[in-house]
Amino acid sequence: MLILYFYLIVSENNIFSELYTYNITLRHLNEYSLEDEKYGENFFSRIVNKIHKGKKSKDAITKYIKEIIYKNKLCKKINFCKDFSSDEKDDEITNVRKEEKNIKEIKNCSFLPNYISDNFEKGISYKNKLEEEYMSVENVFNWELGKESLKKRLGCTNNFQINGVYYENWILKNINFRNSSNSHYSPKNVYKGIIPMNNNYNVDEVYVFIKKIPINKWLNQYEKMELYNGEYIMKGENYVMEAVVSAFLSEYHPGISPHFYTLLYEPLDYNENGNENGNENGNGDENGNGDENGNENGNENGNENGNENGNENGNGNGVENGNENGVENGNENGNAIRSYENNIPNLNVFNDILKEQNKHKSIGNIVMVFEFFGEDLDCFMNRMCIKGYSTLGRKAKKKIMLSCLKLINRLHKIGLCHLDISLENILMQDNYEMRICDFAKCTPRYTYNLRHIRNPNGLCLFESCIPTIGKIEYIPPECCEIEKIYKELKITKPFSYLKTIIDQDERKKNYFDVTSADNYMLGILFILIWVYHFFWNKADASVDKEYAEFARVNMDFHKVEKTYHWPDGIKFIIQQLLHFESRKNLDLNDLINHPWFTREKCWFLKLFSFDLRYFK
Repeated sequence: MLILYFYLIVSENNIFSELYTYNITLRHLNEYSLEDEKYGENFFSRIVNKIHKGKKSKDAITKYIKEIIYKNKLCKKINFCKDFSSDEKDDEITNVRKEEKNIKEIKNCSFLPNYISDNFEKGISYKNKLEEEYMSVENVFNWELGKESLKKRLGCTNNFQINGVYYENWILKNINFRNSSNSHYSPKNVYKGIIPMNNNYNVDEVYVFIKKIPINKWLNQYEKMELYNGEYIMKGENYVMEAVVSAFLSEYHPGISPHFYTLLYEPLDYNENGNENGNENGNGDENGNGDENGNENGNENGNENGNENGNENGNGNGVENGNENGVENGNENGNAIRSYENNIPNLNVFNDILKEQNKHKSIGNIVMVFEFFGEDLDCFMNRMCIKGYSTLGRKAKKKIMLSCLKLINRLHKIGLCHLDISLENILMQDNYEMRICDFAKCTPRYTYNLRHIRNPNGLCLFESCIPTIGKIEYIPPECCEIEKIYKELKITKPFSYLKTIIDQDERKKNYFDVTSADNYMLGILFILIWVYHFFWNKADASVDKEYAEFARVNMDFHKVEKTYHWPDGIKFIIQQLLHFESRKNLDLNDLINHPWFTREKCWFLKLFSFDLRYFK
């Protein structure tokens, strides 16, 4: 019996490096004391299970090891950005690093938790609450993942088609937008693309949303975004971030934004470019007589294009020669680029093509093509107004607000903050299905690198020092304060200015939490959905009396006369989104599950505290 006992221990204990022996008393073998554990097991299995009670199984340890290895790989993947103009002191202050982390080999040991702290760089804890949230979501945004998504959507306008209709045959029309003063304006770089009906594909007209960006602006922004690992913030629109985020969302999280089709470049006509180069080589006299290299265009009466025959006053022979030389040179420059038109493997090749085109000093564009989705909320709300008053019912407003809340919550969970939430950027179809667009102000939500904290304790919420976000009525008060500081000190380059501040507490005054800013913008959006007008024009109590009135009562809408008769639910929800202390650590899931969104009361029961479900 004793030999059998030891045999069972050895066969069941392969995952441990040593053989443990235990004193087993008769009480341990008493079947009545093991009623919950013995069901479905034989006698000897119960003995072994009792021996190993409290110890990890081989599968459990293997799973635990994989989790730790994955966690270490996650930390290893984080590339901290480095300011290209920073000095050694600034690097020390901001804790900017690019060296890779050395991860120790995890050994097969039953006391695995003791090794966790050795596997992480000093100052980074194993797991905080934010990291648990980060790890619970699949495909959270990061710069590298976004670029991988974008490289699959690169192309050239010469060969891109939808439903068999090539880009050059699309009809582009300018889109009109309405601003806060009800006047309309039409941006020069935004179009509605109409793809004509193609009988071969048996489809009707298709609409797309098109945005064009100058090549030089794209190249400049991309260089800075690469340098800062996707965390560079710009005062204006960040087209690179918009393209990267749009591609990422379309691939991994469809249903948040309109589908992003492609990022194209418009190739130069190298024949025309060759003509220009050849013509520029020529020199003409006042009478238009070209020399052997050709002139640009003869005299005032000369042929502007310089044809083979010249004209009455100008000699066209030189122009002819110049054209031939120019075309040849242009073709040589263009052949290498054209070979990539059908296959652009990555963003580096794409940018090389753009740089080559940029050398010719011709204004070229890259083209972003999106799905044309519904209409924006501003147009919808405006249609539902009569003489400035909304005719939209409470039930419809509540449905729109809940959809917006879920949309922003989903965006935050996957690691993105929009920073330009507005009626104009929320799109809706007739069935109340919604999308959010225009990610040109977007930032990551998570980071391991805060520039104003020496040693951040693991994963942090991203903070920005650029307060020019969104539209003026939506900007939160902390951004207005930072903007006021910059204006008083005449600071035009915040990054350079902040490097001169050594004290971390002073540096922190110039940063704001992007997640909290998004929550504030969502609160302003809810006010507009409910009453369709702003209560204040700027969140600065020193210049806006209306805002000062709400700020004085901590955004408690119960204490303001104009909102006193609003439903308690909407007053509470908006206060949570607007009040600084409330929105700082706000979980939008708590608002989504608020009873105001989930319960309905009849108008004659509003005075009573009970709910309709008690009648069921």
